Amino acid sequence: MKSYSSPFELLTDDANEISNLKLKANMMIAIRSIIESKGWNQSDAARELGVSQPRISNLTNGKIDKFSVDMLMDLLVKLGFRFEFNYTPVQDNIPQLSMKVAVA
Repeated sequence: MKSYSSPFELLTDDANEISNLKLKANMMIAIRSIIESKGWNQSDAARELGVSQPRISNLTNGKIDKFSVDMLMDLLVKLGFRFEFNYTPVQDNIPQLSMKVAVA
């Protein structure tokens, strides 16, 4: 029986795509948590973030395919976060990337 380290490995065996899916999932979870902590409903969140309510519905329902990393970063910036990236060379076809997210 094959074991998986991530549920995204069930969707693809492309390491780059898995990395991208993990990043998007983590960003979506963070945004959803912030929305909940602020006590916003979907309409409130949409107004505060400058997007439509259906867009927030897609986010809160985990529709990962509806979002790009850029879009999610934009939402986090609107929530007062900033990003710092560190890159290292690709090894074994897996890019090494770390990202710090902090309140601006």
